[in-house]
Amino acid sequence: MTNTPGNESPGSSSDSHEPDDGQSRWSARQPPPAQGWARWAAPPGSQRPQNDGPRWGNGVTPPPPGAWPQNSWTRPPAPKPGVIPLRPLAIGEILDGAIATLRRHWRAILGAAFAISLVTEGVSVVVQRLFVDNNTRIENLRDNPNPSVSDILHSLSGPAAASGLLGLVSTVGTFLATAMVALITSRSVLGRTVTAREALAELRPRLPKLIGMIALVLLAFCGVLGASALPGGLIALAGAETAGGALMTLGLLGGMVTVVWLWIQWSLAAPALVLEKQEPVAALKRSAKLVHGAWWRILGIQFVVVLLAAIVGVIVEMPFSLIGSAVTGDEFTSLWGSGSDVGWTYLIINGVGQLLAATLTLPVTAGVVSLLYMDQRIRRESLDIDLARAAQHPANSAG
Repeated sequence: MTNTPGNESPGSSSDSHEPDDGQSRWSARQPPPAQGWARWAAPPGSQRPQNDGPRWGNGVTPPPPGAWPQNSWTRPPAPKPGVIPLRPLAIGEILDGAIATLRRHWRAILGAAFAISLVTEGVSVVVQRLFVDNNTRIENLRDNPNPSVSDILHSLSGPAAASGLLGLVSTVGTFLATAMVALITSRSVLGRTVTAREALAELRPRLPKLIGMIALVLLAFCGVLGASALPGGLIALAGAETAGGALMTLGLLGGMVTVVWLWIQWSLAAPALVLEKQEPVAALKRSAKLVHGAWWRILGIQFVVVLLAAIVGVIVEMPFSLIGSAVTGDEFTSLWGSGSDVGWTYLIINGVGQLLAATLTLPVTAGVVSLLYMDQRIRRESLDIDLARAAQHPANSAG
């Protein structure tokens, strides 16, 4: 079959009239490179670049770093209408974004953090006072050279109960602060401002569902810890105190690991509930879906941030603790052992330091969780495209 012009087969060429003796090769029919090693020739009809100088190779030294010409292959920087660039974030960018949000909206954020911390630290002072005032069981345990399993469990039940109560109160405060800061952060990412009154007005309709979600989380935590300690407790009550106590200890350790796993799984639930207007159970499922596949990364980021917040908290609290000791002569080490029977004066002075520390650190940790939520949505759902569009068109929603 002969090929006519305009009806050439894909494998034909303009020189198909030349006989193919089998010796020719495809590479022999291609044009030779112009300069440098295997340089591609410009396509037909295109213009040769103006900076068509010697190429790297063929004895030509490449230019130093930073001297490469800007061309069409250079990736443009991500847009940054607010506190973060709209792309997947590194841990430093997440922390910088949380601090930048605090600087831009410090009145609204610090006011909410102070109100939440005032309640949580007030409960902490009361629990510490009630525990220290009535606790002599640990001192008696230290004086007992051969304590039984029941003596040990009886002695540790008070500190364990007090620590658990403080943990529950801290969980409530963390979820509330994260929900409030998430609303402010969602505006700060777009480069917009929001007042405390506006944020509270937007949070108020979601507050009952937020409280319901917090109640579900607390019930789940208590259920996990109770179920983990139940087998050992039943065995101890049946008479095998040593075996029951050991099994209860192992069960509680496993329960604490499970609680930490659930905490990371549900750590993004508060932003999902207030920003996506999810129901309580749906918000928990939404958080688990966003965390899936990135559990260790989210754990690592939150651990680093909590560690930094703890260091800052100790620095802020230490002067108040020293002042309280100098004024009253009391000293309080922890719920699990105190050097003396401390009074209200010392606990209140020390509580003021704890209040200031929590007011400063709680907004940063809550802001990190809010930005982790957005970062996961950017990585999974290309939220950065929606955010960039919303930044250009204020009428659009960023959720």
